Amino acid sequence: AGAALAARKARVPLIPAAIRGSYDVWPRDRSRPGPGRMAVRFFPPVEANAPGALEAVRESILGSVGDGSFGAVSASHGR
Repeated sequence: AGAALAARKARVPLIPAAIRGSYDVWPRDRSRPGPGRMAVRFFPPVEANAPGALEAVRESILGSVGDGSFGAVSASHGR
């Protein structure tokens, strides 16, 4: 909700983004990232003042889970 408030005040749209592979590259038990691949996908902008803006952002991101849109990250975790 903080990002939505900042976007409303700045009068800019929200840009939904999803990241895959970050845990494989930098797990919690390591102090630094290791080699591997990550993928970032950006979705169409959502007007921050629109009714249901946060839900639209959430649906964009969750809708990409399991849809094959992150083909750049292999099943072997990019290694």
